[in-house]
Amino acid sequence: MSAMAPLLSVRHVKKYFRMRTRLFQPAVYKRAVDDVSFEVPHGHTLALVGESGSGKSTIGLMLLDLLEPTSGDILYDGRPFSARRGRERKALRREMQVVFQDPYASLNARMNVRETLTEA
Repeated sequence: MSAMAPLLSVRHVKKYFRMRTRLFQPAVYKRAVDDVSFEVPHGHTLALVGESGSGKSTIGLMLLDLLEPTSGDILYDGRPFSARRGRERKALRREMQVVFQDPYASLNARMNVRETLTEA
């Protein structure tokens, strides 16, 4: 793989969840993620921010291959995550991390940035 290729490439990823419907009714889908694309170069970090319900956690779960995209491609180091099996897949998951954060539970509004960072 070329040194210029991104470490992570997300291309036109969509995730739709099928909603429960009554018997003999047509299927209804909830759009959780719709046509998301981005790249993360080697040595860089990405933070996804947005309002509640905007699909951040769904994207994180798809990046870890814990949730399958409805469509689109997710490549890690030039290869689809889903093409990896067994030990290779477990090893790759150890290289990735998703931090799910509840800002109200993790940040103290009475502390300034310095106090928050040095608390630990």
